[in-house]
Amino acid sequence: MPGGRRPTYPTTTNRKRIPPNEQPDDRPSAPTTLSVEDASTIAPCTLRFVSGERDRIENEPEEPLLSTEITTNADDSVTIAVKGEIDASTSDDFGAALRQALPAGILRVDLSGVSFMDSSGLNALVTARHECEARQARLVVVDDNPNIRHLFELAGLNGLFEREPPTP
Repeated sequence: MPGGRRPTYPTTTNRKRIPPNEQPDDRPSAPTTLSVEDASTIAPCTLRFVSGERDRIENEPEEPLLSTEITTNADDSVTIAVKGEIDASTSDDFGAALRQALPAGILRVDLSGVSFMDSSGLNALVTARHECEARQARLVVVDDNPNIRHLFELAGLNGLFEREPPTP
């Protein structure tokens, strides 16, 4: 794989249960291998068996796990709006977006669209804060998600970042 990056796949699925009266009598009690003639024409999906009950997990349209939008504001500050999940599989992209957005003045990182973040996202933010300090710039975190605020609190990072509520 180029650059050592592993592909990322959406983690959300649309689960539909097969009603008991429609389940085949000869269903296997353990996972089975399915073979196809031309795998390139089949979209990725998962078929699993749980306690003898058969679940079918169908595909949803692929949405990126993480999206960022960088905006330069009238006051020469830069806002990066982040949506999705920031975890080990997306933190490199998040860090790259932060580096691309580094201003000479203020960088606002809007996390109000983030549904999940782990320590790798915090690491990217701390790294960006150090880079801002080296440029004599400020990094401001914009969020209204109590789970994200709790993550900062658990990591002992509440006092490290300036914070703002999101603008309506």
